[in-house]
Amino acid sequence: MTVTHIVLFKVKSDTNVKHFEEQVQSLTKVPGVQKLSFGQTFKTQRSKGYTHALVVELADKAALETYATDEHHVSVIQNTIIPGVEPDGILAMDIEN
Repeated sequence: MTVTHIVLFKVKSDTNVKHFEEQVQSLTKVPGVQKLSFGQTFKTQRSKGYTHALVVELADKAALETYATDEHHVSVIQNTIIPGVEPDGILAMDIEN
């Protein structure tokens, strides 16, 4: 059963969004990632301050565990995502399809 990893971000106004997006898009090279979509919302009335969304499709729960601990993924989180979002700016969920 495939797994969909969904992350919402409140990207800081002074973040270099192009660099942020490039780094997030680079997560496609993490083993187990089947598809990755990332973008900015265009309907801010309902977004509760979240500005961007990431949706990653993975093969299964084991692939999600591999993704979560992958060295490149951890590096992107530590060096790009955390510094680029508001302190309460990450909401993540995982579902099985």
